[in-house]
Amino acid sequence: FSLRCVYNFIAYVYGQYSGFAYLAAIGLPGSGKSTLLEAIASLSYNAFRFSGAASDSAIFRSIDNLKSTLCLEEAQRDATNHGSNFHKMLVDGNTKTGNVTRVSQIGKHNEYKTDVFQIFSPKVFCGRNIPGDDAVQSRCLTLKMKTLGLKEKHERNLLDTSDPKWKKEVQLLLNDLLLYRQMRLLNELSPANDPKAIFGDRLYKFSSRSYQVSEYLLKECPDKEDLEV
Repeated sequence: FSLRCVYNFIAYVYGQYSGFAYLAAIGLPGSGKSTLLEAIASLSYNAFRFSGAASDSAIFRSIDNLKSTLCLEEAQRDATNHGSNFHKMLVDGNTKTGNVTRVSQIGKHNEYKTDVFQIFSPKVFCGRNIPGDDAVQSRCLTLKMKTLGLKEKHERNLLDTSDPKWKKEVQLLLNDLLLYRQMRLLNELSPANDPKAIFGDRLYKFSSRSYQVSEYLLKECPDKEDLEV
């Protein structure tokens, strides 16, 4: 199974886990990053697509309001600055306890209110590099995109997201994915795998970070043999 397909599939039940990694597609111009992001956004749970020009407050408020999959295009931002809001959001936004706190003044009086925004959600980036430092990169599953030549692009059956047939297939897949989510939330379905039964003692050799970013893959991947590899 393709990592991007499995990620999309599991994003529909991300709330069942205490942590959820990000997916980063990196590559040079012409490698298909934007097309991949568009395809992922079309099938992701409650996806909301932002350009690199979106403000930090717009991003974390949208995640809190919509509980959405954040799809961020050309994600080269000030994410290496440990004091930036964007960096803090990426460092904390992969766990259920992650939040952004804001204090705002009420009217003209010296009264203030505190707002807490929940920022835990699946997040998909595309750009030339992963946005951020080692702390952010350790929270990402990375897809390295290959730049194709004109002949190779012509020979391949490239995705056309404007094709009516594609849109119809997307709608059918969305219906199935939403049904899967509903059945999981109602406890009518369980995760496909028990990692301990598959890996045995090898499971304890995973670093805490490795297990955190792959726990849901280990439990949800439909094909047990893929996990063994």
